[in-house]
Amino acid sequence: MFRCDVCNKVLPAGTSQVKLVTETRQKTYEIAKKMSDKDIRRARRNGVDVGSSGRYAQGWEIQKEVTVCPDWKSCRPELVGVLEAQLAAHAAVDAVADQVASPDSE
Repeated sequence: MFRCDVCNKVLPAGTSQVKLVTETRQKTYEIAKKMSDKDIRRARRNGVDVGSSGRYAQGWEIQKEVTVCPDWKSCRPELVGVLEAQLAAHAAVDAVADQVASPDSE
């Protein structure tokens, strides 16, 4: 049993809930103490962005999320466009970061 943060309805027990991320931030994680040089090479081979120095990783961190019911799109259709725009903005920032990290790939 939970309350939908979008339509404010209390849903019965057994109803599946969906978590929507509404705010995120870019985060740089220090990994110097956790990873050896061998681990860093392995991460690069597997496509992980460990940075030019090999001592950090970048990603997105959730700042705020809401709990919604399975039919939240019908309750508030204007939120769909907002969330899709947010995803597009993240993709654009990631593309720029990838270009800055590896300028030789052009």
